[in-house]
Amino acid sequence: MAHTLAIDEQRFSCEATPNRSLTAVGRQLWLSMVAITILFLATAATLIGAWPVLPFAGLEIFLIWFAFGRIAAHDADFETLKIENAMFVLQSQNGKKHFLLSGNAQWAILECKTRANRCALTLRYRGQAVKIGQLLNDVERINLAMRLKKMIRVQHLEELTQ
Repeated sequence: MAHTLAIDEQRFSCEATPNRSLTAVGRQLWLSMVAITILFLATAATLIGAWPVLPFAGLEIFLIWFAFGRIAAHDADFETLKIENAMFVLQSQNGKKHFLLSGNAQWAILECKTRANRCALTLRYRGQAVKIGQLLNDVERINLAMRLKKMIRVQHLEELTQ
C-alpha cells in the first residue's frame, strides 16, 4: 500500500492509499483483450461441436468484468491521520463510506492488539472505536503505533486471534 509519513516533535501526518498498479484504462484494455481471446476460443470450440463452451465463456467474461468493477469501486479509498497542536483528525474513505473523527489527541487512546506478527489498531475517542491502518500491512501498523506513542496514549494488548 502506498503511504506517506511526516513526523516532527509537534506534528504527525500519515496518509495511506491502496496500491493500484493497473489504471482504469489498463483494466479496460486488459478486459477487452481477455474477452476477445475467450470469445475467439469459445467460437472455435462451438464450430467444432462443443457448443456448451460458449455460455460458460460469457459467464467467465461477466465474472472478470464484475471483479474489476468491485476493484474500481475502491480506487478512491484512503486513510489520513494528522496530529497538530495536540489535536487529531482521522479521515477515511472506503468505497462510498466517508468517515471523519477529530478531537483532542491527549484524550484519545490507540489500542494496539498484536499476536504472532499480526497487528490491529483501534483509535478510541469519546465512546467511538475506529479501526485504523486498514490499508497498511502488519509491520507498517506496528511502526505507526510506535511513532504515535509520543502524541497519543497507546495501549498494547496481546489478544488478537488469528
